[in-house]
Amino acid sequence: PTPDKVRYACKRCRSILFGVEDLEDPPHVHSVHDFRKPGTKFAYGNGGACQAHFIAQSLTWMNGCSGMEGKLHCPKCNTKVGHYSWTGAQCSCGTWVTPAIMVPLSRVDEMKPISRNVIAATGALHGLMGASSSAQPPSSTVSNDIGTM
Repeated sequence: PTPDKVRYACKRCRSILFGVEDLEDPPHVHSVHDFRKPGTKFAYGNGGACQAHFIAQSLTWMNGCSGMEGKLHCPKCNTKVGHYSWTGAQCSCGTWVTPAIMVPLSRVDEMKPISRNVIAATGALHGLMGASSSAQPPSSTVSNDIGTM
């Protein structure tokens, strides 16, 4: 993932997992279908926002997503960050997405890129570039003011 675009990191260890360019393109269309059995507690298709990211294809840290379905774990801290199913899965908006490499929003942090204008305005680069010529450290000469008696 490129740092000048939105990236997503593991919520536990902040390791970068994927970028916005890895998400499905175009995103799935919101639906009102409910593929669950009647009477289940969790109702899909309520027209709300999607509560998961769907990745377009298997990434290197996913180890090929072997098998028909399984769990996705962070490569650094081994925390579960999502799951995959080649037969598909239902999004919280009601759409059936096939194949489904799904990472819930609650498992990752969105890391937005910082523009160069913000960095310049906050002076964040000052520490990286060293002290400027106007900010000289105090002189290290010692005064020998010994009073005469």
